[in-house]
Amino acid sequence: MPILGCKCLNILVHAQSIRSNTNETFYPVELTLDGIHCQHDFLVYSNHLNSWELFTCKICKEDVYKKRLQEICISKDLQDYTTNILDIQKGVTFSKFFSLILPQDTSVEALSTNNPDTKAIEALSIKREEELVKASEERIAQFIANEKKKTIQRS
Repeated sequence: MPILGCKCLNILVHAQSIRSNTNETFYPVELTLDGIHCQHDFLVYSNHLNSWELFTCKICKEDVYKKRLQEICISKDLQDYTTNILDIQKGVTFSKFFSLILPQDTSVEALSTNNPDTKAIEALSIKREEELVKASEERIAQFIANEKKKTIQRS
C-alpha cells in the first residue's frame, strides 16, 4: 500500500492506491486502516475553503490533503515514501528527536524568532526537553527511594 507524505514527513497518508498522471491538484483517495498520521498536530494548519477543510504542513508549507464529510482528496504533489521511508529515516537530514526531515533553509529569515515555524519547532523542543527532565527527575527520585530502603534493611 502506498505511503505518501509532505516533504518533511510531518504528515503521512496511507492510501489503498494512488493515481499517476493526474492533472487535478487534488484527487480522491481511499485510505488504509492506518489512515492519515500527523507527527506533530500543532505543525499542521487547517483552513476552510468552500465546503472543504484544507490541511497544510507548517514546516514545509505543503498542502497535503483536504476533506469534507467522508471524502478525502490528497495533493498530487505528495512524495511517495512507500519504498524508501526507512532509508530516509536513517539519513542525515532526518531528526530522530522530532521524527521529521529538518528544513534545509538556514537563512537569517528562516531562523528569525518572528518566524512562526521557528517558534513552533522551538516550542516542540522545549516541551520535549521538559518531558525528558521530568522523566529523569522521576528516575532519580525512585533510585533515592530504593537506596533508602536498602539502607534501612541493612540496619
